[in-house]
Amino acid sequence: MGEPGREEYKIQCFDAETQQLLKTALKDPGAVDLEKVANLIVDHSLQDSVFSKEAGRMCYAIIQAESKQAGQSVFRRGLLNRLQQEYQTREQLRARSLQGWVCYVTFICNIFDYLRVNNMPMMALVNPVYDCLFRLAQPDSLSKEEEVDCLVLQLHRVGEQLEKMNRQRMDELFVLIRDGFLLPTGLSSLAQLLLLEIIEFRAAGWKTTPAAHKYYYSEHPKVHSTLREEMAGWALSFLGEIQVDVFLLCKETGEGEQVLAPKKEGLTSNKHAAPSFL
Repeated sequence: MGEPGREEYKIQCFDAETQQLLKTALKDPGAVDLEKVANLIVDHSLQDSVFSKEAGRMCYAIIQAESKQAGQSVFRRGLLNRLQQEYQTREQLRARSLQGWVCYVTFICNIFDYLRVNNMPMMALVNPVYDCLFRLAQPDSLSKEEEVDCLVLQLHRVGEQLEKMNRQRMDELFVLIRDGFLLPTGLSSLAQLLLLEIIEFRAAGWKTTPAAHKYYYSEHPKVHSTLREEMAGWALSFLGEIQVDVFLLCKETGEGEQVLAPKKEGLTSNKHAAPSFL
């Protein structure tokens, strides 16, 4: 997962005092206030989109160090408490700062990816992570490329794990994604392309096929975390002439239901009681 020695490069974005605090937490966790450390990491993750993508590895290293030193979980408890607080006010966070909301989703998915209980993902985080992804798949979020990009990137990262933990919710999530793709009112060409890419990625068993790699990446060497804008213009005619017809056919006939499950009455995908992260 990660080694404490590899975490120091991420500490450079903090002031000198905080850097020393984090270095101590990684090497001698019993010597510092670990709840304060957890809050510092969460606070910075909500402000720094780069840090939020990798902070999970630092958290994992601190948790491991604390467990080996004292057999305790003060840092993990503080981290999960803070994540739960932010989760409970996620709509206010999104309204206040779209960047902060995207950073939060990135961070909680990163934590889900790294934290394990008996070598399994934490069950307590499954529904909160799903709830965040469902929010990103709502029409008002799909109209914002930052949220579409976040949705696709996090599904690339943790989608397969989430599906193993709860297949039904993943099916329901992809109903929203499919409908967002098929009813592209307010969607940019790039957002359409990103949604198509993640639909195909799941259809291939959470893998990128050689054909998909050539289409989405190899022919466009500058592609990194997002797909270039110039791809979208070319893809728009492709979507209109071929893919929309294919997916409409799947929707009408029921073909391909394993990936694009038909919408059912009474889905309660985002209507869960507030979970406890602990």
